[in-house]
Amino acid sequence: MCEGYKPEDEFNKDKNRPFGKYYICKEHRREKYNEKNEIDPNDGLDHIKLVFVNESDEEAKDRFLEAMGYTLNGELSVHEQFMKRIQEKYGEENM
Repeated sequence: MCEGYKPEDEFNKDKNRPFGKYYICKEHRREKYNEKNEIDPNDGLDHIKLVFVNESDEEAKDRFLEAMGYTLNGELSVHEQFMKRIQEKYGEENM
């Protein structure tokens, strides 16, 4: 794929391969993955980004929730805001 030689550290480890390395370099493997898993924001599906936040890191949690569009010190709790979004999107009968 690379049309040349690359150093061994340019390939991911893979213990199931004969030489212990994946056969596609990291760069091209990432490109293939991104092409295959391209997200279309207009496809009508909800996409979730997994974020790992240390449970004791309140600032990181708050930044994440604000980035998701939640108001932290509003009249509605985050849970209430979430439920309101679900109701608006899917209707009361689907609750």
